[in-house]
Amino acid sequence: MTKDRKKKYDDSFKLQVLSDYYSSGMSKNFIARKWGLSNHSVIVSWQKLWPIDSKELSLPAEIISSYRMGGKDRGKTDEQILQERISDLERSLQMERMR
Repeated sequence: MTKDRKKKYDDSFKLQVLSDYYSSGMSKNFIARKWGLSNHSVIVSWQKLWPIDSKELSLPAEIISSYRMGGKDRGKTDEQILQERISDLERSLQMERMR
């Protein structure tokens, strides 16, 4: 019985995959299949090596801020995001006043 060896990827390939993942907004599973990776866990391990704001990825600021806000706001304008945040804060303030 032969043991399967882990496939080695060079750093430029890993950075391309991560950049595609962050830019596309698709799931890790989808990106893993798209790039022919064994599973999405390799993407998770690469994220630890190159966080979203790392210089090597050189992603646009709007993508970085979107992921820092939890990723739920992808595709929304800054104004829409801020309006939702204001609404959330107003509701919180109202609840606190009632308490």
